[in-house]
Amino acid sequence: MKTQTIIIDGYNVIYRVPRFNAQLDKSLQAGREALLRYCSEWKARRRDVDRFYVVFDGDSSVIGGEIAASAPGVRALYSKTGETADRRIRHMLDQADRNEQITVVSDDNEVRDSARVHHMRSMSALEFSRMGSGRTARSKSHAADVEAPLPPSAARVITDELRDLWET
Repeated sequence: MKTQTIIIDGYNVIYRVPRFNAQLDKSLQAGREALLRYCSEWKARRRDVDRFYVVFDGDSSVIGGEIAASAPGVRALYSKTGETADRRIRHMLDQADRNEQITVVSDDNEVRDSARVHHMRSMSALEFSRMGSGRTARSKSHAADVEAPLPPSAARVITDELRDLWET
């Protein structure tokens, strides 16, 4: 049976989801803690996800680039100095076990396109916020959450990447 893993573009989600963004009035740490707590509560309540990885941009000279323990099944990862969270997420997708069912949460098109290239699911930050709350149905007022078709320029990039993979 495939395990279910959710990889989250941490700061992208914090800045896009009002409940997490509101915590930024206190501190960036408060925003991170709110997102990690939300993931822990989701895992405890719904039990449909085995692991959450929340990836934040970091500075290894300050944070150490280490994995921070958050709660069972929820881990905060910080990118290394000179590495973005987006790049770290793409690397995680490249290295993923094909027996894992992975969903990537981000509103960043490059991150979402990378998930598609790897045949993995992606969802928007607001969709993620509603799903963990038990509100899975999309309303018409949240039309921006509907996944837009892949733009032609991104489709060309994906096609070129796949062509390179097939030709090697």
